[in-house]
Formats: sequence, structure tokens, C-alpha cells
Amino acid sequence: MVTPLNIFWTLMTTHLPKGKWLDLKEIYSTIEDNFADFTADDLKAVTPTNKEPTWHRNVRSVLQRRKNNPKEVQHAGDAKYLFPISTSYFIIGSKYGEHNDIDMLPLMEEYNVVCTGFAWDYDMANFYQKPEPEITDFLKKKKEEPKSYNTLKKFLQLKPGDVIAVKSDGSPKGRTPFLEIVAYAVVVERDGEIYWHEKKHFGHCINVQFIKTGLKKQFAIGGYGRTLHGITDTEVIETLFDEYKTATSTSVRQKIKTKRRTRSATASKNILGQRRKGSVGYVTNPIHNQIQQLFKEHLEIKFGKDNVQLEENNVDIKLFQPDTVTFYEVKPYDFAEDCIRSGLGQLLSYVFFDSDKRIKKLKIVGPYPPDKDEQNFIDFLKQTLTIDFDYECFKLD
Repeated sequence: MVTPLNIFWTLMTTHLPKGKWLDLKEIYSTIEDNFADFTADDLKAVTPTNKEPTWHRNVRSVLQRRKNNPKEVQHAGDAKYLFPISTSYFIIGSKYGEHNDIDMLPLMEEYNVVCTGFAWDYDMANFYQKPEPEITDFLKKKKEEPKSYNTLKKFLQLKPGDVIAVKSDGSPKGRTPFLEIVAYAVVVERDGEIYWHEKKHFGHCINVQFIKTGLKKQFAIGGYGRTLHGITDTEVIETLFDEYKTATSTSVRQKIKTKRRTRSATASKNILGQRRKGSVGYVTNPIHNQIQQLFKEHLEIKFGKDNVQLEENNVDIKLFQPDTVTFYEVKPYDFAEDCIRSGLGQLLSYVFFDSDKRIKKLKIVGPYPPDKDEQNFIDFLKQTLTIDFDYECFKLD
């Protein structure tokens, strides 16, 4: 008997990485590593002349059926597939100390992180996105209390695009349920990091972009007294997160933009040494590889496959023409300015070490068009730099 197709789908959604383009070889390998019950019919060759195992064909059948729903799986040609990251919702506390009397929110806002102080001495980077039982087992062996591993096993699952409501208080007032939300944030990747550990002030940190602060939104909702809660109740999500129900929405992106344009000055010192503050991050799902793959195919259609190379000498994409070489650096950030700030230095370095004698052109590729201020910034760079530079928007939709 052939293994039912829904089992292969379950294996893929459980074990394959999300938000990353995968070829069929990677998908087959992951299924083989995580499934030990192949039947004789699964392993049988498709035909006498095609020695490929039948289960490979069945996996492709599942992918073909599911690719029509982009929320389940996306197809980019060249037999590459992406399993999108879904948005999850969380409530996290903002107080430290035995009596919850140390307000961490100012530091969280200043450094664009959410944090927890349990198991303070242990850097948990190697456990980020690992299965919850594995995290629990490690912390139990370290003699940590249940509240420690129950918090960290959830904290380490936070991923880019997840939306967080930061609470100041979740304790009932007498017999009345009570919850006060003071800020909202979206998890982002920043400088290649999502989780980081800092022993002096924070403990465990997840990079976020705050989208609304200075709140005192009070709800007659109970049951959220612990440090961290994953929210799955649709009614609670509707009540608490209303306008933030998708981290890719225009409204969320605009709120981030407004906040960073009007950021107040600060008199505080950098208490974290070399840890860099900043707003660079992306609130949508990690999409660098998706832009890179589809933009490469766009260039191949326009200029021919032989003229386009992917990741030669670490350059995201190169376009070769008789008299010019164009270096493309892809950045997935929500703002053209952030894409340029992050990628321009890389491009200049690539050109400096490149031995091709043709004229060089530099282009940053990002998912959103520049606004008026950003276009002025781009025009300034084009007028100032002696090398041909431009920004190109490549919308995935």
C-alpha cells in the first residue's frame, strides 16, 4: 500500500523550514530523514524505465495540488518551493524583579527588543526555534523552575512577523479580570539576528520593531498573568490586536514609518557596549530569497539566462552586458532607505575587489517603492557618487 498523500503533507509542514526557498532535493532529503515507514510500494520505481521511487512522484503531486494556495506553499519555477511563515500572536510582560516592580519597557523601546530574565546566565542561541521539549529538558537539567522553562520554551519560538502585545499588568482587580496593554511590536530580523543574549541588563532578547507605544489600553480579560502567552483564541486576537492582525498590512508599515520619522532625542548613554540600536528590520516574513529568486528570473527573461549569475563572489545577482556589469544587492526591508543603508557598503566592497574591466553599475533591490523623502535621498546619492547607482523596487505581488 502506498503511503497516503496527507502524511507527506504533514511531514513537509512539520519539518521543512519556513520562509526559505527549497528545491526538490532538499524536500526529499528532509522527508527521508523524518519518516521511517516507507512501504514497498513507496520505494518501487515509477516505471521500468524510470527508476525514481514512487514516493518522490507523490510528493510532487502534493506540492502541485497545494501550490494554488499561496498561504500553503509558493512555487517559483525551477522546482523551488517556499512554505510561508504564518503570523502568531503573543502577550509578554514588561516587568522584572521578584515583585514585578522593575519596568523594562523604556529599555525595550530604546533597543527595539522584547526580553525575559529567566535562566539569566544561559545563552540560548543554540536553542532558538528548537522543539519545546528540547528546551524544557535542557533547563530542567540546569535546575530551572517551571516558570523559567515554560516562558523560554515559548519565547524562543518567536519569529519574524509575529505580533506582540506588551502588558504592564495582567492581575485581576478583586474579582474583575484585568489586562493592561502598553505597547505593540512586530518581531524582526536585524543585522542577521533575531534572538540574542545580554547578561548585564536584559537576559534574553528578541529583536522587534515597536509600532505603537505609550498606551494604557485596559481590557476586562483574565487568564494572562504569566510572563508570556501565545494567543490562539480568535476572539481574544480580534479584541487585542484588531488593526495588527497581519504584520504585512499597509497600516502596520505606515505606523512604523511614522514612529521612526518622529523619534525623540535621548540623553541616555549606550549601556550595551557594542550592541547597536536601530530601526532596520522587516516586519513581513523573511523574503530575501524569494525576491532574489524571482528577480533573477525577471532579469533572465529580459536579458537571457546566460547574462545573469546568482551569488558569484557573494553578489546577490550580477547582470553582464557587453560594456557593463550591474551588481544587484537584494534587501527585504520595508523602507527603501533601510535597504540602501544596509546594502550600499556591500556593493562598493564587491566592486572594489572585482577584476572585471567593464563599467560597473550598482543597484539596491527592495520590496517597496521609495516615498518622497527616500527619493530625495536616492537622488542625492546618484548626484554624489561617481559610480552609477540606483534603487529598484521589485514587488512580489
